Amino acid sequence: MKKAVLLIHYYYPPIKSIAVVRNLELSKQWANWADKIALITTSNRNIMDMEDVAIPSTIEIKIANTSDYRTRTLKYNKEKNHFSEEKKGSLFGKTIVKSLNSFPINLIVGEGGRQYIQQAIKIGSLFLKENPKAIIYSSFRPFSDHYIASQLKKDFPNATWIADFRDLHLDPIYGHYYFKKYQQKEAIKIMKHADVITTVSNGLAKHLKYLTNNIHVLRNGVNIRKPILKKEEFTISYTGSLFGDERDPKPLLKSIQYLLESDSLDPQKINLIYAGKDGSLFSSYVKEFGLENIFIDRGLISREEALELQQSSHLNLLLSASTPEYTGIMTGKLYEYIGSLSKIILIIKGSKDEEFENLFETFSLGYIQYTKNKNITILSQFLVNEYNHWYETKESKYLDEAIIKSAFDWTSIFKKLIQRIEA
Repeated sequence: MKKAVLLIHYYYPPIKSIAVVRNLELSKQWANWADKIALITTSNRNIMDMEDVAIPSTIEIKIANTSDYRTRTLKYNKEKNHFSEEKKGSLFGKTIVKSLNSFPINLIVGEGGRQYIQQAIKIGSLFLKENPKAIIYSSFRPFSDHYIASQLKKDFPNATWIADFRDLHLDPIYGHYYFKKYQQKEAIKIMKHADVITTVSNGLAKHLKYLTNNIHVLRNGVNIRKPILKKEEFTISYTGSLFGDERDPKPLLKSIQYLLESDSLDPQKINLIYAGKDGSLFSSYVKEFGLENIFIDRGLISREEALELQQSSHLNLLLSASTPEYTGIMTGKLYEYIGSLSKIILIIKGSKDEEFENLFETFSLGYIQYTKNKNITILSQFLVNEYNHWYETKESKYLDEAIIKSAFDWTSIFKKLIQRIEA
């Protein structure tokens, strides 16, 4: 029997966003596996920030006309995909964000919205009439994609629906929603039709159990990129957003300040680089610790430029958050960093995250510092050891390429999913 797959991804190239990466990489795996494959995406791809990315030629791209809040704001807003944390952090901004993430508004004018949903269901129905036993694969966010898949699954019960969560609809750290019990009730109505729910970590899987017990942890893979040796300055980089006050780089900044004041680091030989939409906020942290003379704000750059920056950095800074109830927030940024083979300094705001700690210990990824731990002695020692090694050898201590490639290979990760659904 020929294998058919229908992918439903609002976020897909050429849209420029970290959100497209997982969808793109898994679409490549689906394209290699399937005999026939189609992908439904938004017409907003033509007005959102774009970048050229190669996609499999065998995937038939089908465009669903869209009139959501992005369609309307992009006509007047030059910031395109991205809104600064200052704007989102205002009272008005918080109200808008919560509303757009909450049922029923998320399905009416949130990402995707009513027109996109209606168009996508029509397109998907035509595909499934010809391929009634196809696999339907949708990925949150937005929830519109799962809603579309749910309706198609009800109409074509012989199809197999795999519903992916790159992150959580009901995020307990940020709380970007209204009326939690109502949101859970509506999500359960939609997700009860899924055959399998996939997500990126055990921590997220734990939170998704209110939807189903049939959860498969489908971790992100990595694309190995050879390091770009940079001998002139020792470079520490952060590429990404700050998510209001839920990301905290201050322990690293405090450590750098201490090492500069103790002459353990040469200010002429070190760069601290930020790339992203929150440069003004990151700059304010830098000024707090008097590090302006080593700081470079690259602003918004292309994904390719971000990857090159990660490759040429001796250390990459990763910021995350954790609570006793919510761990394993393993974003696509983590796997980009791993793919660069450069060591990582991870700063977690909140409680102990055993999933992260196991990952860092198993693969010697770098060092984890918790913001609750005010003692930066070990962090400073790690930082100065990496700096001294570079200073003496003009080389970095890279991750083991063979081990990383074996453990984070997209094809191997995908095969485990296929084994799960074919069992």
